[in-house]
Amino acid sequence: ARGLQIDIAGAIGEMAAAKFLGLQKYVFEFNKNWGVFDLPPNLDVKTALGHQRRLHIFMDENPLKIFVHATYKYEQVRLQGWSYGGDVMLDSYIDNPLGRGESYFVPSSVLNPMDELAHYLSDLGYSK
Repeated sequence: ARGLQIDIAGAIGEMAAAKFLGLQKYVFEFNKNWGVFDLPPNLDVKTALGHQRRLHIFMDENPLKIFVHATYKYEQVRLQGWSYGGDVMLDSYIDNPLGRGESYFVPSSVLNPMDELAHYLSDLGYSK
């Protein structure tokens, strides 16, 4: 049940990010050239259960990815911000809060505003 809740929240977060960024047409479209990205050109949407949660990035993630931090609780999704992985994959953000191995846990307060990402993607021709 918990795994299903996490999967549903992840899909909701990805859809919310796609809608905000004007990338809805890419949500259900598979492109093998994207690799492990959720949305083009290289966005990975990470959705946490709880609005106070930090952006969780695994240690072996590609630092060239753009990470979008979404949170979900009480049927409400919030887009907290975004960052290039290389800008936030710092030793100071390494944590192991549940004893399952170290990852980067980035506070929302250091992320860039979503409007900046929308303008950037528009300039690249990905969104409206």
